[in-house]
Order: sequence, then C-alpha cells, then structure tokens
Amino acid sequence: DKFKGVFWIINSLTDIVAKGGNLMIGAGPDGNGQFDPAVIQAIKEAGAWLKVNGEAIFATRARDGNLWMEGDTIRFTRTKDNQTIYAISRGWPGEILKLKTVQPKKGSKIYMLGRTMPLKWKYNKETGLKISLPSELQNESKRPCKYAWCFKIEV
Repeated sequence: DKFKGVFWIINSLTDIVAKGGNLMIGAGPDGNGQFDPAVIQAIKEAGAWLKVNGEAIFATRARDGNLWMEGDTIRFTRTKDNQTIYAISRGWPGEILKLKTVQPKKGSKIYMLGRTMPLKWKYNKETGLKISLPSELQNESKRPCKYAWCFKIEV
C-alpha cells in the first residue's frame, strides 16, 4: 500500500538526475521473502522506460544554475561535453513542445528518444524553441513510452 508506483519512480528519477543526483528505490520483500507483484511490475515498467530514454539519464550532467528545469513539467540533463541537451517532458506536451532556455545549434536535428525520425522545430530569441510533434504521436499507443518523453537537442 505504501509503494508509490512507476509514475513516482520516473518523476523522481528525472527530477533528481536533472539536479545532478542519483536515485535508489527502497523496495524490499515482505516477511515471507516475497516481493509485491505491484512493485515488480513498477520496476519492470521503469526498466522499459529506461531502455527507451536511458541516454537522457545515464552519464549525463545537470545544467548550470537553475537551468535544470522549466516549470513543473520540464527537466533537463546534458552530456558531459555540453554538446547535447535532453529535455524531459514529464507530461505530454501536446502538438508543440515550447522551451525557453534552449537554443539548438543551427541546422541540428532534434529527436524524441525512441523514434528515428527527426522532429521539425523553429527557434527565435523572443519565443524560444518550438518543437512540433507529429499528429500520429497524439495517439498514446504510437508514443515510444507511457510516462515522460525525452528530446535530444544538439546545442
């Protein structure tokens, strides 16, 4: 009853990693040495999410200062060499993902992790970065994962 589930795991993981930290899940067996099936299912779902989005989590760094987030739903990580930023949208962004603090490299390609086709995008200094999400992704069953979506941006 106290286990929070996969949504909590992914939200906590993306928030903590964006700040430069690590997460350890505290889930253990009951008095008979058995794990609750809900715990097993949540950990498997988190593993499936990491299979798609692990690039935005493993071996990444926090952005400087307060640039680790935008609002309540966007978290950022970056590569060690500062060449790539990962924007993690912890809620479905709709048809357009808007980011104020990211300026992509001119001519770069932006990808949603788990998809091979680059996304269309526009940038200007006044309005920021706008990443268009194809109509097929508005259908939940066509998305590469269920919970948080990661965007790879060359900067």
